Amino acid sequence: MSPRRADSNPREQTPSSAPPTVLKFSFKRIPFLGSVRRRDISESAGPPLPRLPPIGTRSRQSELPDALELSPTSRDPIGAPPPRYSPASQVLGGVVPPYTESSQIPRRPAFMEHTFHLRNHDRNWLSLRLTSRTPLPDSKAKAPRFIGGDEFKGVIELDFNQQVNIQSVNLRLTGKMITCYLNNSALDNGDYVFLSYTHPIYLKGTDDDSLMSRGSDGRVQGLHSFPFNFKFPTTTHLGDGKNGRPVITDCPIPQTFLEKGTNASIKYDLSLTVVHGRLRPNSKLDTPLTYLPKIVSPPASEGRQLAYNEGSHLPSPIQDPAGWHSCPTFLVNGRLYGTFNASVECNLFLAQPLSYVRGTVIPCYIKLASTEARSLDVAAEPKAIDVRLVRRIKHYTDVNRALNYHKANITRDEDVRYVSRAVWWSPPKEVRQRPDERWWEGEIHLNKGLQSSCGFIPFTVEYDIEFLPFQAEDFVIEPATPQTGKAPESTLRIKPLMRQAVQIANFHQYGALPTPFTQGRMKEDFEDGKPDLGIASGGKVAIRSFP
Repeated sequence: MSPRRADSNPREQTPSSAPPTVLKFSFKRIPFLGSVRRRDISESAGPPLPRLPPIGTRSRQSELPDALELSPTSRDPIGAPPPRYSPASQVLGGVVPPYTESSQIPRRPAFMEHTFHLRNHDRNWLSLRLTSRTPLPDSKAKAPRFIGGDEFKGVIELDFNQQVNIQSVNLRLTGKMITCYLNNSALDNGDYVFLSYTHPIYLKGTDDDSLMSRGSDGRVQGLHSFPFNFKFPTTTHLGDGKNGRPVITDCPIPQTFLEKGTNASIKYDLSLTVVHGRLRPNSKLDTPLTYLPKIVSPPASEGRQLAYNEGSHLPSPIQDPAGWHSCPTFLVNGRLYGTFNASVECNLFLAQPLSYVRGTVIPCYIKLASTEARSLDVAAEPKAIDVRLVRRIKHYTDVNRALNYHKANITRDEDVRYVSRAVWWSPPKEVRQRPDERWWEGEIHLNKGLQSSCGFIPFTVEYDIEFLPFQAEDFVIEPATPQTGKAPESTLRIKPLMRQAVQIANFHQYGALPTPFTQGRMKEDFEDGKPDLGIASGGKVAIRSFP
């Protein structure tokens, strides 16, 4: 009988003395940024296009709301640090889907060329080629788009098949604030031009005149091309210095703004004017523009940046005092179960600097303290803690009078909207809980379509974090919190217990991009009165952040 051949099946082999292989699994937490996608910076074919300022190898730059613009090194999925994963999460069942890298998303050019024409007898005699940012993927507006600091460049072409008289060619960039109010059943429109910048292209009788081929009578004929290149203005002057009001210099211009329900809008236009002569009207080519100031959030504290890079929990205010802003502590007095007197001391902590990029989150901590344990059991529940981000838009009803008359009694309209509500969960075990204290970790989600903060005096966009009364039926604040506003009773706003101003930026440039722990439901307002509690999630594994 022939000898038996050794079987290659390891399950039938004799166990060896070698130690068993230990399989180690690691989880990466996929950041929830809604429809935000990474966007590679590239150039389209054609003439050289303007570039953004260089970014360091470890820096990330993102322009929201459309996409994240990252440095080339941050696009490397191997060298990039994994997103942080919440250790508090628990698997509820099922298999975690594989992580797909955003490099599979087709690249989109950062800049594009727009072409506009004036025609005569089915022929383009005036053409304007303008280079601008690529329109946002989700935007219906296809107008040329510019960001503060961008170059305004292009080419103007004049093509005459017969002799014509040309005196000058000018480009004019205009910024206008438009207000509309209903007074005494009559519609009163008011416009305020805050920016008027003229860039001369051609003027007869100057050195540029040699570029024009003229006939014996001085008229122009043939094809002529005029390139232009200048920086998009980012500041302007307000007021005329008369009637006792000083001129406000170097005021940052606002972003393009048009929103339903707000009685003011900001509009930018570009006009190309060709002046022919006395006996012929001028030719004019107009197109709207979209402008966005470049607001970059400052770098986070070293402790927070280290946590983002290592994919770990953010250090608490106790571990990293420099990384958190402690809002003023306040005391809430009330009645518990309608019988007992109760008081809770509240202290809200916000990640600092107090500037956050839209499309990310505002990290926060809260400490609630009380000598009465029953008060904490009711008021210190996550569903009862109501911390919200509020947007305020303020604008003059008559900008010209407000800026040019010292004693002008001009009112300012104010539009207030709730934007998002904080989501809370239990902090890591390093934050020790005491019988007379409750600590909660949380975050406020920032919609990628938020308007950035704006300090333009006639038209301001401001954001505040407000701490509202506890949403608990068994804890009633005394005295009753007054309501403000002139809206119907169902929409009156509750007066906040505490308010902290913050800035909403639109560019992330320094350090790792903040990533959320939870996925919240984004709302522009709270018309239905339901709290924005959200659903906590770690990667693709759902968890519960509160009862």
